[in-house]
Amino acid sequence: MIGAGRKNKDNAFDGVLMGDVGVGAKANDIHEIGLYGFHNGGQSFAFKVDGTAFLGKSGGGRIYMDGNNAFLYS
Repeated sequence: MIGAGRKNKDNAFDGVLMGDVGVGAKANDIHEIGLYGFHNGGQSFAFKVDGTAFLGKSGGGRIYMDGNNAFLYS
């Protein structure tokens, strides 16, 4: 895994990671190989190698993209 970012004052990660983020990610978040963004420790976007993606935080508004079946949903 490769990353760029920082820990904020609450020790939560803000930044981008590339690789498999499965270890340490929250249960509602997606973990597979891809490019992931984090804000205050929660995943804010993901672009995965299987052609799927999401934008938005877990528990809030999140847009899912399924590039394999041409679906866009919330």
